[in-house]
Amino acid sequence: MRRMTTDDVLFWEGNLRSYLDNRKQLISAEVENTSEDHVLQTEEQAWAAALGDRFAVRLPELGEIWMSEPQEVEVDVSYDHLSRAIFDPEVPTYIPGYRVVLHAPLEGDANVLKLQASAFTYNPPRGSLRNGEVTRTIEYPHDKPLDFDAEAKRFHDGLSGHLAFAARDISGHRDELEKHALSSIRFRRERIEKHKAQLAETSIPIGPPGERKKKDIVEAVIRKPSPAQQLAPSEPIKLEPSIQDSVFEHILTVIRDTGVGMEKTPATYLPMAEEERRNVFLTNLNTHYRGRTSAEAFNVKGKTDLLISYEEKNLFIGECKIWSGPKDFASAIDQLFGYAAWRDTRLALVVFVGQKNLSQVIAKAREALEQHSQFERWVEGQNETELRAEMSWPGDPDRRIALACNFFHLPS
Repeated sequence: MRRMTTDDVLFWEGNLRSYLDNRKQLISAEVENTSEDHVLQTEEQAWAAALGDRFAVRLPELGEIWMSEPQEVEVDVSYDHLSRAIFDPEVPTYIPGYRVVLHAPLEGDANVLKLQASAFTYNPPRGSLRNGEVTRTIEYPHDKPLDFDAEAKRFHDGLSGHLAFAARDISGHRDELEKHALSSIRFRRERIEKHKAQLAETSIPIGPPGERKKKDIVEAVIRKPSPAQQLAPSEPIKLEPSIQDSVFEHILTVIRDTGVGMEKTPATYLPMAEEERRNVFLTNLNTHYRGRTSAEAFNVKGKTDLLISYEEKNLFIGECKIWSGPKDFASAIDQLFGYAAWRDTRLALVVFVGQKNLSQVIAKAREALEQHSQFERWVEGQNETELRAEMSWPGDPDRRIALACNFFHLPS
């Protein structure tokens, strides 16, 4: 088998400082594309901190290097004219040899390995970035054995040295982002308030200007009787907490507004993984709701993406997914029910669609949902990109669950 190695020069494609500065632009774009109500109602320090965390560049950390099983290949030795009889170095000369791949797992922003820091050398390491790791492919002829330990050390030292250069540029970057976010939020809020003050001077009624306070999630909770059970005469019937229908609808409105805002600047969110996109919704929802004290109402528990709990009861459960087909969509619904308990009655699924034909994707999702074993009936959605359905609880057809699926288009 003949194939030349395809490793790239690392830490060379672009400028790390420019990449870091661009994160500020992404924050500015998000603040500018956020609804006026959101900007006015948010707690600016908390929002700025959340934006700083979400857009901060995390320096990659290297895991333990390992190597794949060597493969037999034909190796080009035309470069080795000092120890071989090479008459024309321009013509490839192949002899039997081996190919081995060194693997270094990565945790952090892999893009850093593509970019040149303020300090650098003219002999950066080579490698390929793929699936959460950086690899180095080495081919060697059978008559010149490879010093594996030396090659692994050279690979590790080259990566570590250049990551140390990058660390100097990244140091303090997250705090800079938070300050920039706070400045952007205040600037946008000041503009909105000035405009509202100007509108307030007109004689045409447009509603009261000014800020509205966050809604305490406890005020959104109503009590409903638990299912009939055998109780002692003196034992009071315990009432179960539940979110009011109007609040459930408002939560879905915030989700829809957030997703539409992401659609307006897709380049900002395309590089993000599911978890990072989830945090956008988490931040926006928490600018509208807080928990029983001053804590945020929405949080992440285990692998559940969006969760409201009250008195150890789940009131709302949401999950974010990237569309990968009807089968995975149906599995995501099953996953939602896996997080929920019998008393949980409001579930939401946020689906990011990268394919160009959004209508076709929604049609496939509608068919998959209607064929789901727990599907009971359709409920009218707010727009053509929202599927609403009444579902039954697994094994209990009399128990009804409200499910809302919102689709957002982020084409690559």
